[in-house]
Amino acid sequence: MEEFLDESDLWHVGLTAGTTYRISFVVPGDGCRRSRYTGPAVSTTRTSRCSCAAIGPRRSRPGRTAAGAISCSWGVAYSSGRVPYRIEVSRAQPDDTAPGLALPVGVWHSGRLHPSQADQLDMYRFVLADRSDVTLRLARPWPHNASLQLLRDSGKSLDRGRAIRRPLAPGTYYVIVSAPTGGHMVGYRLMLRKHGVSTLSIPELQKRHVALGIPLTLSAVIGRPTGHVATVEIDRLDPLQGWLFLRDVGMRVALDASASVTWAPSSVGIYRVRVTAPSRSGYVTFSVAAPPSGT
Repeated sequence: MEEFLDESDLWHVGLTAGTTYRISFVVPGDGCRRSRYTGPAVSTTRTSRCSCAAIGPRRSRPGRTAAGAISCSWGVAYSSGRVPYRIEVSRAQPDDTAPGLALPVGVWHSGRLHPSQADQLDMYRFVLADRSDVTLRLARPWPHNASLQLLRDSGKSLDRGRAIRRPLAPGTYYVIVSAPTGGHMVGYRLMLRKHGVSTLSIPELQKRHVALGIPLTLSAVIGRPTGHVATVEIDRLDPLQGWLFLRDVGMRVALDASASVTWAPSSVGIYRVRVTAPSRSGYVTFSVAAPPSGT
């Protein structure tokens, strides 16, 4: 393609109904481009960004009653001179589309991406039978340009990053490891960890208020597997800065997964506490006020 003289090319390809494909459009260097896909059961997509990462390996699945072909149109934008490119169409592999590869718990899984060869992402799947505190992370040193995306089975995106940790409800989830189109080969290692969700309570609280000087019992049930020591994070609220970390408090975990520790706030204010390790709990938020005068 060439700006002004030959701004776009039109291609078509015949596909087999019921088969999932990946389609990649790779432009070396930093030439900007736009693209359009049309055909049976294929939604039209455009981009004018200087990257194909927004497109990724395009999936196409023709309907049974439709003609098994789609048309693909690409063009250059804000470029100068001739722009070489490469188009690749291939059948999707098991790690390219649902149901993806099963992701085991507690085991490093190794994989590779070849962004210059229509292999920009790998898809994994895991199932939770109970509400869990889930951690997903890539091994350090983090591979250049590789990232994670956590999805529900409905396709809703829940989080992104090179490390993700959050409580999740029972259900099926997908993890996408991806890299921008056209880059070099990327090797990575992926780990899934999960614990039961912890719970935390403070018996001394009355309507989320407590008087200064009253010791508080931080009582928890730790999600399994528990370990020997749990950690409670204590934050305080600053009206200008928001929530600020105050300190961590450790507590021994009994055989029945219970744990407790006593802590007394040293000043008035608003506080929040939660278990952070080995599995998280929700926050307990409360205010500490000065005792009434004369007491």
